[in-house]
Amino acid sequence: MPVPNTLAMLIAVRAAALTLDAIPVLAIAFTLQQTYQLLVGDVVATQYDSTTTLGTIKSILPYYFSIETAFLVYFYLQSKRLQAPVPPAPMSVGERGKIFYKVLDSTGTKFEEFFSGWFYWNSTKRQLTPSELHVIRRDNIRDWLAWSFFSVSSYAELESDPERVSELNGFIADMEMMKGTRFHPGKNLDISPVILNYNPIAAKPKPLILYAFIWSLEAFGLLLMTLLGFKRVTPIDRPYHHDSEATLNYWVYMPKSYSDKSTQSRQDDKLPIVFLHGIGCGLFPYVHFIYSIMSHMRFSRPVFVIEFPHVSMKLHDHAHVIGHSLGTTIACWLVKYSKYAASCVLLDPVTFMYLLPSLAFSFVHRKPGYNTDVTKADEYLLYWLCSRELYTANAITRHFRWHHSLIWPENLPKNHHVVVGKRDFLFDGTSVADYLAEHDVDYKLYDTAHAEFMLRPRITTEIVAKIAQVCNSADLEFALSNVAAKSVRGNVRKSVRRRRA
Repeated sequence: MPVPNTLAMLIAVRAAALTLDAIPVLAIAFTLQQTYQLLVGDVVATQYDSTTTLGTIKSILPYYFSIETAFLVYFYLQSKRLQAPVPPAPMSVGERGKIFYKVLDSTGTKFEEFFSGWFYWNSTKRQLTPSELHVIRRDNIRDWLAWSFFSVSSYAELESDPERVSELNGFIADMEMMKGTRFHPGKNLDISPVILNYNPIAAKPKPLILYAFIWSLEAFGLLLMTLLGFKRVTPIDRPYHHDSEATLNYWVYMPKSYSDKSTQSRQDDKLPIVFLHGIGCGLFPYVHFIYSIMSHMRFSRPVFVIEFPHVSMKLHDHAHVIGHSLGTTIACWLVKYSKYAASCVLLDPVTFMYLLPSLAFSFVHRKPGYNTDVTKADEYLLYWLCSRELYTANAITRHFRWHHSLIWPENLPKNHHVVVGKRDFLFDGTSVADYLAEHDVDYKLYDTAHAEFMLRPRITTEIVAKIAQVCNSADLEFALSNVAAKSVRGNVRKSVRRRRA
């Protein structure tokens, strides 16, 4: 959820976090005290004046603390269960080599910056800088390569497989030769590689009342979607899909002009938009942005808004895909692995940065204020509310496949646009912009933090206008291709008739 980066907001966020973090502690202390009194038989019934607000709160508080204590126990049980490592699916030999050398080529002249950032100091949790590349030893590199390309937690797990050991050492030798560097033997125990899947889930307990508040925001967002004319579609509502285990829900807006048209005639209309949101309070933070897109296009296009975790569409052959933050990952799955994306617009994209260390380190390992000059409100909110929330942390650290979600510039459709925030705390926005410029990607770099564009009306208006431009351009190409395809089919039919005659 975007918040202004002001000192007042930082103080408010930290104060709210401190207050909410204190609730489980108070709840367990109160429950233990009540349990002790019950055991020693020193229970005193206290009567409160229910006619006053304070009296009502005092009478409810024991029950509330009991619920919070039970929820805290539930959290620790779930946390223990979710700590189990989830090994990523292994890559084939061909896939490993292809991705490794493409990653190596993509680092260009910034190899030191790229590779040093994949390690951090154990004592301070600070990322290594390019000038500290020399402290990385050969066995440190082996551990990182073992995770990133061989799907194991460390090099020690590969030592019993001579073929994979030889392949890994070949990667290191090629890296040294191509980048003109040399890694000394041994292992520096003062540093660790940035890895996922096997690292501890560093979640902190959150009170039940916080989840209730977030749920209320999500529910309010769903109400606003309904008021905008959207209809929620669940697996049960879909006549073409009867999978009882399906979990996809999405919201669909159909213009009035579509209501009386057949499926075939709709193919000649404007292609729909598919919007994929990021981590946060569901759709609530995005309602105004979605409305802005629809309003700019005069509510003339169908719009599908997907609720995670999966994306599946069958109402159209093609669509314009828009993703923000984590939603750009799913957007890129559509671009890479399907034919459905006629165009795509990626906002604060994380998909280009899966090969760089800043994203994994920032979300999983970094504490607010580390590797930055000052602690910012949005950075602290993401750390406290998302990075240290049990199920979000589990999703990122246990079910993340970086090589599946990484997209290369050449995979983007012809009609595309990328929006990057210069002050994005998840990754170096300037480096992303440089990378996109080197590969002729259509992008715009704004002086914003992550998701801040939704708080800046002028920038929101610019982005919405660009989305409309990309969609209209793709519509034109799609229409021309349909005309050409119909012409070819017509010529074929005529040729067949002539031969039969």
